[in-house]
Amino acid sequence: MIDDRQFIIRRQPLGREGWKSISLQCGLVLSYHQQLRVCHNEECSVLLLGHAWQVLPDALSPSELVKSDGGDKSLEQIYDMEQSWCGRYILIYNDLLLLDNCGMMGVFYSSTSISSSIRVLCHAEGRDVVNPDIKYGVSPNFMPGPLTGYDGIFRLLPSQVLKLAISDTQSLKFAPQPRPLLPFGVRQFPSEKAQLDFFINIFTTSLRNMRSHFPDYVLCLALTGGVDSRVAMSLLEASGLDYITFTAWHPRITTGDCDIPPYLARLFGRSHKLVMRSELSQRLYDDYTTHSGGYAVDQDRNFWAYGQYRQLSEQVEGKPVLLLRNSIWECTDDHYRHHTDPLDIYRLYPYALQCEPIHQSIEYWRQLVADDPYNQDINSWTRLFWDQREGCWLSSLEQAYDMMDGITSVQMCNCRLFMSTLMSFDEKERFHKIHEKKIMRQALTDNAQSQSFLRVPYDSRYNGYSLRQPPLPFMQRLPMAVRYYRHNAVRSLKTVAKRVLRRK
Repeated sequence: MIDDRQFIIRRQPLGREGWKSISLQCGLVLSYHQQLRVCHNEECSVLLLGHAWQVLPDALSPSELVKSDGGDKSLEQIYDMEQSWCGRYILIYNDLLLLDNCGMMGVFYSSTSISSSIRVLCHAEGRDVVNPDIKYGVSPNFMPGPLTGYDGIFRLLPSQVLKLAISDTQSLKFAPQPRPLLPFGVRQFPSEKAQLDFFINIFTTSLRNMRSHFPDYVLCLALTGGVDSRVAMSLLEASGLDYITFTAWHPRITTGDCDIPPYLARLFGRSHKLVMRSELSQRLYDDYTTHSGGYAVDQDRNFWAYGQYRQLSEQVEGKPVLLLRNSIWECTDDHYRHHTDPLDIYRLYPYALQCEPIHQSIEYWRQLVADDPYNQDINSWTRLFWDQREGCWLSSLEQAYDMMDGITSVQMCNCRLFMSTLMSFDEKERFHKIHEKKIMRQALTDNAQSQSFLRVPYDSRYNGYSLRQPPLPFMQRLPMAVRYYRHNAVRSLKTVAKRVLRRK
């Protein structure tokens, strides 16, 4: 439960029940919860914490590479080795600590400790844990990095690598340094077909290697009426893996998110469950907040507290559940451009002007970006989303899943090679997710099921009744149709108005 699957690095072992320790070659000690997966070479100079698998066909797995590594690679060789890994992990290589693609296993550090948990770090240093002043429903509803609201504690960002060192005076020094998010740039292809074939090949390879990495788990795809989870579903079908789908109900759920997923599941003969709420457990709600140090305040906390994830475990008769999630696709489609063009951070995050710790952290980050020698070719929308929305908001949500017994969360798209390939698509296509629809069409076999799948409307275009089983009577469909067409008309007028204002 609380503090499960976490780690801390400092001078001494943590000495807690259920935790193990390893002396690192750099002179520090890694202490970790017994449920956290850890592998390393004989010298303990190269370590892999968490879950990672390979996306390239016929390449060695990350654990095989780590165990056989002599610790003699250059930084460029480390980047080359790691760019084809997918998962949620930390790589320690001699005196360097590297995050995965989007920093899904987050890292907090002070002058004495490094930890995946702000709570564990605070307890190790004798500090009080103070939940940040963030709320669900405001923006930002997370604490942006690299500041944390604690004096002397920082968050490592996806665009940084941490250098570990003990000086001659035996004092610790953890120095963050900028790193290239895409060390080998955006991948180039001779044709669109080659581009699509390559992506589908490495993604389905990743899925099959993920299945081997979690052999006893039931794969549960979080399915909505949107594009990202649907392209993931098409790739799961192309990989030939067995899986089930689910949608967690919440008060803000759209009609499309209720109606579309079961229809898609039926097309491919997959079971689907709309997971309704049970009675609220205040204990589970509070445990979630405690485990995440108050850094995760999104809808997932309610899913846990209302017993919706427990229902998933009951559905698969107590087998471990692998939640397949799809929040990282948006990292390459300029998601924030939908809201501000050009980028206006404080219009995106208005609450930052009312909360001084958040404001200070954003200004600190803006200076880091201005001084960054590696990532200037990544546009401002993507950089903000990658470092902050993924590396801080999503990272804390993923850490919260660590407390859920029998459940492991996976972000299916968390791989640098995926990012490099997706960003090679045309920018306008990525902005409108046209490239994802092309991937779907290329991935699926040409049969009646696939053609029906491709014709199903997305949530944004769903009329609220056409996929219902059985169909609704005409007099019930009529007001839905009126609302649907009125909504589309208003949205079209707003789009036209925005274009006119931009030209002015």
